[in-house]
Amino acid sequence: MIKRILGVLGVIFGVLGVLLAVVQLIGIWIANPSITRGLQGAVGTMNQGLVVSHQVLTNSDMIAGDLRTELKSREGSLQPVMDRYRAGLAQIQVTVDSTRSAIDLSQEFIATVNSVPLLARSVGDLPQGERLAEVSQTLENLSQTLTDLQQESPRLAEASQEVRDRIDTRLGEVEGNIEQLIAIVEQKQAALSRIEARIPYMVTMGSVALSLIAIWFGLAQYCLLLLSWRWVKEKEPVGQEVQES
Repeated sequence: MIKRILGVLGVIFGVLGVLLAVVQLIGIWIANPSITRGLQGAVGTMNQGLVVSHQVLTNSDMIAGDLRTELKSREGSLQPVMDRYRAGLAQIQVTVDSTRSAIDLSQEFIATVNSVPLLARSVGDLPQGERLAEVSQTLENLSQTLTDLQQESPRLAEASQEVRDRIDTRLGEVEGNIEQLIAIVEQKQAALSRIEARIPYMVTMGSVALSLIAIWFGLAQYCLLLLSWRWVKEKEPVGQEVQES
């Protein structure tokens, strides 16, 4: 009698388990396209931010170059270019701040991918920790140089050769750092593009893995259902029936 009761319970749980496994399988593959589009959209948004950063960095590089050219070519007082000088430095500083945000966001995402060995191998070579640290150092150097240049601003009116040379050297450092940042942004754009291209494959592989787990669970529940059904249909020995009666 107890065995039959356990069999009935086993049949109930087995049927529910098989149904749950089927629902899981259907849900996994229904959600697959939405997950793929969502991840590609997120990576695409980050990449678009880097595209904008690349454009403004290129403009800032041109601004720094124009300032150097104007400071070298102008004779006498530099007072007339002071406003453009200050505005140019302010624009470059804004560019540095926005680029820092875009790079930090992409670094966090790339670091997440790097932390999962299978994902990292799937998308190929991505920037590692050492190279990511160089980005922060370049940004810090550029910010410090811009601060120094802003402090030099009141001395522009003096127009001494020493001041000109010092400012020219600093602007040269700005150009060098901006060019480094442009190279870094291009590297991260390439990394994010590789990740975006591999997202369908990675999501499909994840769905396959989850499907295998769901199938294993469903088979286990099916085996439980068969065993429990056998217990339910199994007849008790005649002697035991007489004894119970």
